[in-house]
Amino acid sequence: MLVREALGVRAGDVISIVGAGGKTSLALRLLAELKEEGLKVVFTTTTKFLEPIPAAGEVLILEEDEAKIPERIQEAFAQGNAVILARRRLKEKVSIPASYPFPMRPYKVQGIPPEVVDKLHEAFGEAVIIVEADGARGKLLKAPAFSEPVVPSSTSIYVAMAHADALGKPIDKEFVHRPEEVARLLGRSVGFTLDEAAIASILLHPEGGMKAKPPSARFVPVVNGREEASPQKAYRIARLLLRSPEVKAVPIATLWADEPVRDIVGRVKGIILAAGKSERFGYPKQLATVEGMPMLERVVEIALASPVESVVVVLGANAESIIPILEGKPVQVVVNREWPEGIASSVRAGLLSIGPETEAAIFFLADQPFVRPETVAAVIHSYYRTRKPIVAPAYKGIRGNPVLFDRSTFLELASLRGDKGGRSVIESHPDWVQTVEVNDPGIRIDVDTPQDLSLSKEMLSM
Repeated sequence: MLVREALGVRAGDVISIVGAGGKTSLALRLLAELKEEGLKVVFTTTTKFLEPIPAAGEVLILEEDEAKIPERIQEAFAQGNAVILARRRLKEKVSIPASYPFPMRPYKVQGIPPEVVDKLHEAFGEAVIIVEADGARGKLLKAPAFSEPVVPSSTSIYVAMAHADALGKPIDKEFVHRPEEVARLLGRSVGFTLDEAAIASILLHPEGGMKAKPPSARFVPVVNGREEASPQKAYRIARLLLRSPEVKAVPIATLWADEPVRDIVGRVKGIILAAGKSERFGYPKQLATVEGMPMLERVVEIALASPVESVVVVLGANAESIIPILEGKPVQVVVNREWPEGIASSVRAGLLSIGPETEAAIFFLADQPFVRPETVAAVIHSYYRTRKPIVAPAYKGIRGNPVLFDRSTFLELASLRGDKGGRSVIESHPDWVQTVEVNDPGIRIDVDTPQDLSLSKEMLSM
């Protein structure tokens, strides 16, 4: 996914970026994307940043006379879509990592006052303005100084960043910009080991990531990371961030990768349907051992390893014997007393358990323990990219589970009765469906008997 898609950028937006762990990279990726789209775009700073070397279609403007800036931007827009704007180049040379993915000069440039950004927004109403609004000296996490961040009042999207590599690191000068201030905001001492809760707390703190956010600006926290790193840690940070009503979605970025946003963790709930009686299995199949754990526990682990906000498990038959395997898991357990009616009652029970803020729900089946978390991520990724009401994975052209349903379908899902599940809604509205091809045979494997379980293991090992 592109950065502009993840942030929901539109013509005329003013995007202020604060925090640590990739602000300049995010800004330059966004600049390139908007330029490619044909939008007019200005990238500037209200503090200082490394001087980018302009690419094709970009113009660097260094101008100390504020009165001349609009005219120079107008001239630059006649040559291309993108402007990099600063007041002047500073004399002191700085070192640039050899691995840095963008061409930069070894100097920093001084930015412009926030009031000038506001005037440029008025003068070039359709242009997107990207503002790097504080500095972090290349660290993974930061707390702002007294005079930071420097945010224009015209800001419409306020982005606060942190890097997932901060997890497990101590609060010290090697990894954290202003470690004493970070420690103070957390109520900890310098040297404390950062965990997911600490990073989320800094991003949400009114003296941290939320400091100076204009009241009307949309708040988007971004967790950056390395392409080769597992995203699960970033997912856990995102789930904590989503506890704030200010946060609607958290982009999980890999800004140096070909695809700069790997996932979105938003208001998508995972609902595991596990209320069946397992008559053909001979005993509760939710308790059958798969990969060293009960089958239902494995499905729960798959859901938790994917970019869902939270997980609901709907039980019914044999609930008393199944509940113990879920103890200690960060899931909500719902017991569906109407399970004899069929799967429709469990769909209703799951939908009734999620709040009005939910954008979509992705339904897992308790007897499909071989789905890969990456498949779930691909389905959610496609939802945020296409905004289709229904998104389903397919293996070799044949659809399977789990299937995501947008909130717009909830009323129809809740009206189902008997053994009718989401498939009937899919069949009624084929034009609502987005199919995502995945290399995952597990989406087609249902375990209804002990023999199914043995055959499934053999098939997957081939």
